[in-house]
Amino acid sequence: MFWFIALLLCALAVALVVVPLRVNRAAASLPDQSEANVDFYRERQAALEAGLAAGEISTSEFEQMQAELQATLLADVDGKPEASTEMSSPALSTNVIALIAFVIVASSLVIYLQLGAWQDVRLAEQIRNLDPGNPAQLEQFVSDLGERMASQPDNDQGWFLLAHTLMGLEDHAGAAAAFQHLVERYPDDAALAARYAEALFFAEGQQINAEVDAVLTRAQTLNPMDVSMLEIRGVDAFRTGRLDDALKFFEQALATGVTGNRERMLTAMVDRIRSVTGELEPADLTGRVINVAVSLSPTLQVADDAIVFVFARAANGPPMPLAATRLQAADLPREVRLDESMAMVPGVGLAQFNEINVVARVSASGEASASEGDIEVVSPLLDLSQEPAPRLSLTVGGEHP
Repeated sequence: MFWFIALLLCALAVALVVVPLRVNRAAASLPDQSEANVDFYRERQAALEAGLAAGEISTSEFEQMQAELQATLLADVDGKPEASTEMSSPALSTNVIALIAFVIVASSLVIYLQLGAWQDVRLAEQIRNLDPGNPAQLEQFVSDLGERMASQPDNDQGWFLLAHTLMGLEDHAGAAAAFQHLVERYPDDAALAARYAEALFFAEGQQINAEVDAVLTRAQTLNPMDVSMLEIRGVDAFRTGRLDDALKFFEQALATGVTGNRERMLTAMVDRIRSVTGELEPADLTGRVINVAVSLSPTLQVADDAIVFVFARAANGPPMPLAATRLQAADLPREVRLDESMAMVPGVGLAQFNEINVVARVSASGEASASEGDIEVVSPLLDLSQEPAPRLSLTVGGEHP
């Protein structure tokens, strides 16, 4: 549809030039009337002279009629517009018209490409045809989008799309850079400040250093009751043993009125802290269990000391694993057990979420965070509310059953 409209407009532009040229050329090619007028004058002059000789008209009548005939001839010759030398020149014909048409079409395309509309059309087609389950396609889309945004610093919607896409792909450093660009353009936007702080927190290995602390403080200044900021502060306080502060942050987050999985997670954190401080009985950490048989595909070539992470994560919940373990490739094949005692954050484990996925990942960097070059397999969706406890087989580099 786009190219049809573009060609239609180009044809219209060419027509606006070609039609007047054709009309002028036709007008310029009409027979010259001057010669016909002279012939007519000569015939009338001869008739007047014959009438005078035959005595049909007097001398005074002859002179008057001759003067009128001469005046008519002069009026015809002087009043006729001269044919344009340009328009009647054979050199203008088809070559000039074709050149004008080419210039119109070429100029339109150059302007169109300079404005970036072609890239916008291509990007829209990529988004429409994007397959979230195709890693290569996702990487190509992110690469194209990143190059596009590098030349368009004012394209806020494109930068926002890039930041969210990178966040979904767990490229937290890239997402943080994209959100930072937006925050610099809109320093008073509380939502953008919070997303930047969250991305930077994960990019720094879920540690609050001086840079992360400054970004978090800025986001909380704009919105003191942002749930994500309160959760990050609470997790950091819990990890560093500041249980009173952690309890305060999690209770403040609950007070914002969150619902669903987020409410259950926060409630579990509050209960866990209270159990640690003696306000509640210790929670049962055996609870839900997932047994996973992990192996490597025979076609997969990795070093024996390559790090393999096996973890469960909520299908609709926080990105952090609910239970995780770390192995080496030399340990496989092996059956591993994921349970409540393996939660990265106490109180945020398998008991708090019913729908989960299990992931087995060979890490290229040796770090828990996803990175380029990782090889992983993801299980189908599991419902932990069903009995008996699920048992899985995952083959990294192959297909899971």
